[in-house]
Amino acid sequence: MPVRPPTVRLRRVHSLMVAGEATMAIALADSLFLSISPDAARTKVLMFLAISIAPFAVIAPFVGPFIDRIRGGQRMVVIIVGLLRALVLVGMSQSLDSLTLFPLAFAALILGKTYAIAKSAIVPTLISDHDRLVQENGKLGQIAGITGFAVAVPAALLQLISTQATLALGVLAYIFAAVNAFRPVSYTHLTLPTNREV
Repeated sequence: MPVRPPTVRLRRVHSLMVAGEATMAIALADSLFLSISPDAARTKVLMFLAISIAPFAVIAPFVGPFIDRIRGGQRMVVIIVGLLRALVLVGMSQSLDSLTLFPLAFAALILGKTYAIAKSAIVPTLISDHDRLVQENGKLGQIAGITGFAVAVPAALLQLISTQATLALGVLAYIFAAVNAFRPVSYTHLTLPTNREV
């Protein structure tokens, strides 16, 4: 039985992650996040962001090297990020008219950046040839564009029902991304080193 290359799994996970991001962006279009006055509750918002970013700023420099030392560390990060992003969207669905939406949006940005770093680290472990590496990165970018466009239609239709419905679609996308990243990869029929995984 033929085994699919691990890049197929990565493309699927990336597509699902982009789908989650697109639905979140559409859902927030009608929220307090984009409708609040720039001067409204500025002190509280800045306090929320400061409290959120302080631990990350201290811990972040140690996270990358720690993950690199763990076999499959990047894949573990993708799984955790997918689950955390799903939880963030659940929190957003309960906080659309609350200032709590701001730290949740900030957390979404942090998780999005974390996923981007992990993805960038995974691709070279799957493809050693430079030309193929460039092609794969281009393919991932193309998939992101197509997915974002395709998801916009159902997400916009769900937005007509409720913002919570749109966010629920994003939650499903992130959960499926985490599940796909979690499934072990078999290298029985691949000519790749056995320690390369996604």
